[in-house]
Amino acid sequence: MAEWHIYASGPNKVLSSKKYWIDNGTSGGRNNVKTAIKQATDYTNKSDLLTYLGAWMPQDNENGSITESEAINFARFFVAELGKVNIPWSLNALDNCYSTKNKTWLTGDQEIQKRKLNMSMILDNIRELMPQILRTYYPVWQSSSITKSASSIIWYWFNTNWLKPNENWTHNDPLRYSKKKVTDVCEKRFTNLRARCRADLYHTTTPPSTLHGFLTN
Repeated sequence: MAEWHIYASGPNKVLSSKKYWIDNGTSGGRNNVKTAIKQATDYTNKSDLLTYLGAWMPQDNENGSITESEAINFARFFVAELGKVNIPWSLNALDNCYSTKNKTWLTGDQEIQKRKLNMSMILDNIRELMPQILRTYYPVWQSSSITKSASSIIWYWFNTNWLKPNENWTHNDPLRYSKKKVTDVCEKRFTNLRARCRADLYHTTTPPSTLHGFLTN
């Protein structure tokens, strides 16, 4: 599987950029998304090798140019387009929506690059575009009906390329998340985790009771 991540730092408002997005994207942003995805599907058709969108952000993580409504518009369109071609994705980054220090989901506005964004609202919009079997296990902020523990939700929904340990972690070699227990995420406060969406769940008939094995195999 080949990895790509053109939107690793999110969309922006640079007109000449391949990541350009403004308002609802009809002035060129949507075409940029479709072009990026077409390059991935063309590659798959030619090489017979699947691709994985290893990192993307709904907001402009460099200059903060994207408003909250624009981030929502971009995220909804982007996730929907990826879903059409069954490309799995991984969302940057856990720090923007979850406090590993306090073991709580962040609600309300978060300031990212001097731009205030309600990340829980943005992620709820992303959740709406995900398959039903995935939405069942995706966290819903400000909901008293959630019975899963925070660590359980992290196990299902967050992975990473390389973990960034805190200053007290002395191991010199980066460790894969799959080799670490979820408790390490909370206790050692690892950051830069990414929400993931498995392509093999888009059209599955697998019942929710076997979801754990589906996500962790």
